[in-house]
Amino acid sequence: MAANWKTVRVFISSTFRDMHSERDHLVKVVFPALRERLLPYRIHLVDIDLRWGVTAKQADNDQALDLCLQQIDECRPLFVGLLGSRYGWVPEGYPDEAVTKYGWIQHETGKSITELEILYGVLRNEKMRGHAFFCFRDPAFLCDLPSGRQLHDCAEFPTEKEADTLSSREARSRVLDRRRKLEALKDEIQDAEPPVPLYADYACRYQGLKLNWRIAQQKLSEADRKTLHEIARDGIVDPQEYAGLSGDLRAFVDAESVVYLDGIKPFGERLGEQLWAAIQTEHDLPETPPNQTLAEADPLAEEADYHERFMESRLRVYVVRDKMNRALTKFADAEHTVPCLVTGPSGVGKSAALAMFVTTHGESHPDVTVIPHFVGASPRSTDLRQILRRFCQILQNEFGFEDEVPQEFTKLSMLFRDFLLRVPGNRRVLFAIDALNQLDETDNAHALHWLPHEWPAHVKLFTSCIDDPDRSESVLEVFQKRKQENFIVDPLTNEERFEIVQRVPSLSAKSLDEKQITLLLSNPATTNPLFLLVALEELRGFGSFEDLNDRIKHFPRGDNSVT
Repeated sequence: MAANWKTVRVFISSTFRDMHSERDHLVKVVFPALRERLLPYRIHLVDIDLRWGVTAKQADNDQALDLCLQQIDECRPLFVGLLGSRYGWVPEGYPDEAVTKYGWIQHETGKSITELEILYGVLRNEKMRGHAFFCFRDPAFLCDLPSGRQLHDCAEFPTEKEADTLSSREARSRVLDRRRKLEALKDEIQDAEPPVPLYADYACRYQGLKLNWRIAQQKLSEADRKTLHEIARDGIVDPQEYAGLSGDLRAFVDAESVVYLDGIKPFGERLGEQLWAAIQTEHDLPETPPNQTLAEADPLAEEADYHERFMESRLRVYVVRDKMNRALTKFADAEHTVPCLVTGPSGVGKSAALAMFVTTHGESHPDVTVIPHFVGASPRSTDLRQILRRFCQILQNEFGFEDEVPQEFTKLSMLFRDFLLRVPGNRRVLFAIDALNQLDETDNAHALHWLPHEWPAHVKLFTSCIDDPDRSESVLEVFQKRKQENFIVDPLTNEERFEIVQRVPSLSAKSLDEKQITLLLSNPATTNPLFLLVALEELRGFGSFEDLNDRIKHFPRGDNSVT
C-alpha cells in the first residue's frame, strides 16, 4: 500500500489577548477547510498556535522564546503574522541558552516576542518573503469597545505593573514607546524587499464579549447564571446587553470574557487561499487531486486510496497495542479456517487496531495479498454489492481469473466464494472488513449469507463489529452464532493513555504539564481512545492558557465511554 504522506506546518505569530477572534477563526474554520483540501494529496496540515503549550516549568526556565523560534524553524517556509494595535510583551532580558542558540537576539533588546518572531521568521530571511503572509487589522472597531480590560487587551495601555509602580508620566512614556515600535514594525513589513504578501487594514466589527460559560457555572449563583443566560443565550454579550447588566454581573463579564469580532470571514478566506497557493507551489500540487484522476483511470485504485487515507487517519497518533497486534498476527500465520472477529464498545479502537495490523502485516509479509476494506471510508464502501465486486476484481487481477464479474447479487456472491476456493494454495490472501454493523442493509447484508462460514486455510478474514452492552446489533448476533475467533479490544492502559497524551498535543507543539496530565487522566472516560483523542483535539484548539485547567476539569466523565 502506498504511503508517501507529507506534513506541512504553519506558524501563527501575533499577540494573544487581542487576537482570539482571528486565531479561533483560523483554527476552527480556515485550517480545517484547508486540511480537508490537502488530504487527497496525502498532506497533513498542522497549525502551530501557541496561545497555550508552554508549560509553567518551561516558562520558569525562560524557555518560551527558544520554543517559539524553534517552532518557526520547523514550520518553514509557512508563516502567518497578525498585527492589530498591541505590540506585545517585551521581556526584560533573554536567557543564556537562547542567546547561545540565536546570537542575533542579544542585539535586539527591548523588542517584543512578537517582533522577534517576525524578525526571525521572515524579515531576516529573504527566502521566506514569498511564503509569509501578514494581516494588519483595521483599528476602527476600537471605538466601539467598552472602556476597561477589553479595550486594554486590544490596544497599548499601561500594564497593571506599570500602573502600580511607575508615575503616570513614565507609564505613559512606555506606552508611547510600544506604539512607536509597533508602527515601525508595520512599516518595515510594508517596505520589505522583496515584498511580502500583506492584507492591510482588514475589516472587523465589535460584536460583543464572548463568555466563558464553564467559569460562569463555577463562580456565579444560580440566579445570576439564569439572568446571564436569558440575556446572552448565544454566549455573546452585545453592547446593548452589556449596558443593561447589573454592576456585579458586568464585573464578572469584564473579568471572564474576551472580545468577539464579526465580519472577519473575508480575512479568513483570503488567507486560506494564499496558504493553499503557497503549499500548491511548494509541493507542485496539480489542480485536480490524484484521487479524482484515479476515479477515471482506475476505479479500483481510487477506492484503495480512500481506504489507505482512512487507515492513515487512524494511525497518525496510534499507540501500538502490542497484545492485540500479536494476537492478530498469530491468527494470520496459523492454519485456521474460521474468520477472526474483533469486537469492543464504540470508540475503543477497533478500526485503529485493524488498520495497524493490516499495515504492519503487509509490510512484514510482502508476499501476502492484503485487501483492507473499512466500511464508511468511501462513498461506495457501505454497499455490499460494490464491496463484493471490488473483492472479486482484486482477486481477478491478482490471480488472472478470467470470469466476468456480474452485477446481479446472487451470482456475485457465488463468484466471490468460488474465487476464494481458487486462490492458489501457495499464495496467502488476507481480507480485513472493518465495521460490519455499518453496512447498508440492502441485499440483506446483515444476515451475512454472502459471507462464507469456512475459509481456505491460506485465505484469512479479519472483521470487526461494535459490541455495546446497551444496544443490540443484528449483524453481531448472526456472526456470533458461527464458529469464529473473537478478539476483544480492551480499554486503554495507563501507559497507553499517557503515551497518547504525550504525542497528540506535541503534533502542534503544545505541552501539558504533569498536573494537567494527571487531571485529564483522572477522568475514567479517557480509557476510551476516541474520547481521549476528541478531548485532546478540543484542547489543541483551545484559546486560553488561563482557563485550560478548568476546561480539562469539566470534560464529561464516564466509564470507558464517549459521552
